[in-house]
Amino acid sequence: MEEMDNGINILDIEIQPCFAKEALKKAITYMETDPVSVIRMVTATELMNLNEDVRCKEILKESDMILSGDGLVLEAASIRERRVLQETEEKTFLKMFFRYLHKKHARVYVLAQTRKEAEDCCRYLKRKYGGIQLLEDVGVTEEAGADDRLVNAINGQEADCVISLLPSPLQESFLCTNRDRLDVRIWLGAGESLRSIARKSKPGPVGRFIIKHIFKKELEKSSKEDS
Repeated sequence: MEEMDNGINILDIEIQPCFAKEALKKAITYMETDPVSVIRMVTATELMNLNEDVRCKEILKESDMILSGDGLVLEAASIRERRVLQETEEKTFLKMFFRYLHKKHARVYVLAQTRKEAEDCCRYLKRKYGGIQLLEDVGVTEEAGADDRLVNAINGQEADCVISLLPSPLQESFLCTNRDRLDVRIWLGAGESLRSIARKSKPGPVGRFIIKHIFKKELEKSSKEDS
């Protein structure tokens, strides 16, 4: 089986629980077509941060492909497929997509909230996927007048892909304003998922238990409101 039958609805967001290979096939198709396609990887924490923000949730829903960024999201939907859970926890899709960009010598623009975060990501990509052409000017949204400067930099340097580490809802706000202005093939919103592999850090057992507990409560609250 290469693809799960149906998407899963978590906090009113439709997430595709497909295997990494199938997700990569879709991403490659996006790289060969216009206009910009948005791929988002969302974690339980990010979904909770967006849950009360109706406007930003609607923007997230407009993504072309939404993937789970951690196993907690799949567990909440009672997904028990071992391979899907393993690939999600190991960030297999991200690694396969970066290898694809590496082989294609794709031009990539890294966008983050702070310069340190952007530079940390660039160091990771240079070390692991040296064939990627990282554009010299990393994007930093905390600087004044950022939007116009960033769009001009992305388009002017002819980026193929934007890798975004922006947190929610900042990422949704940026896309709402600028998606139609971007001349790129893919916007990859990887946020927490990419940080966890670039820094080799993820919540320990206690932290994971706390997030899982809070996420469960949020889902129960949402379910009661819908009933």
